[in-house]
Amino acid sequence: MATRRTSRGATLTRDIIVAAAADVFQRDGLEGLTARKLAVELGVSQMAVYRHFRSLAELHGHLVDRVVQLHTPAMTGEGHWADWLHETFCSFRRVLLEHPGILPLLGTTAYVGENALMVVEQVLDVLHRAGFGADDAATAFHALISYTIGASTIEHVALASIRAATGEGAADSPWAPLVEQLSNPDAQRFRQVRAHALELARFASDERFEQGLRVIVAGLRDKLEASARRTSGGGGGSATPAG
Repeated sequence: MATRRTSRGATLTRDIIVAAAADVFQRDGLEGLTARKLAVELGVSQMAVYRHFRSLAELHGHLVDRVVQLHTPAMTGEGHWADWLHETFCSFRRVLLEHPGILPLLGTTAYVGENALMVVEQVLDVLHRAGFGADDAATAFHALISYTIGASTIEHVALASIRAATGEGAADSPWAPLVEQLSNPDAQRFRQVRAHALELARFASDERFEQGLRVIVAGLRDKLEASARRTSGGGGGSATPAG
């Protein structure tokens, strides 16, 4: 791939550096994204990069935010808040699976860029208007984002392992190797594992992710309705995210 050299006299900006870092990251992975390689990509000195970013960790945060920018939360128009959460976090999962390279970064860098914060803002706003208090809204957000990132990471790793072990030609039955592994343990000690081998193996799918997401959202709905009954507040559970 050709390097993204800056023109002589051109102003090096943070956006240009992040775009170049994204190219290196896509091509060489996280381990290959070094200040030296990034400087070569841009045709500048390493010090020129460090004048804009104090460390690679700071740059990692901006890479995460660049991917988050691709995620567009559901429109906050007419509709139930629970449906909005379901659509929004399904969309976020799709973006993560399309850009799995950032998954390791999500556990090592604080994603507090403007795009990430805007997603947090929108989710908390919907929860607030649905009737959740500050603590419950924050707890709900952390549960939803943790589930989505965790499920996406496990799914990516599992599929990569299966492809490495069986080759790309196993697409017709991608879960067969994992089903076989889960079916082999001792029948007396792992009775339930063997009995549920197929269901356990097929966790990485749109359907299974959405089932888990519905469980979390249903729990939030029950909590909100219980709180409304205790306070005789009435319609908190039927609020829509529309402003």
